Amino acid sequence: MLVGPTGGGKTQNYKVLAHALCIMAKNEEPDFEKVNYHVLNPKSITMGQLYGYLDSGSGEWVDGVAALMVN
Repeated sequence: MLVGPTGGGKTQNYKVLAHALCIMAKNEEPDFEKVNYHVLNPKSITMGQLYGYLDSGSGEWVDGVAALMVN
């Protein structure tokens, strides 16, 4: 997760890092895999939808979008 001010370089940082890791994977360096990233605007959904929440009716944990992206 990247957090910072507008114009702080967050987008360019993750793109450069992902590109470098993909090159390492392409060159068959050990322990490197192709990178996939997903951009999500956290303001578009609620905190429970983003991270997960405890369902008050069943008492079970419901995973949010962030948890499902990581799996």
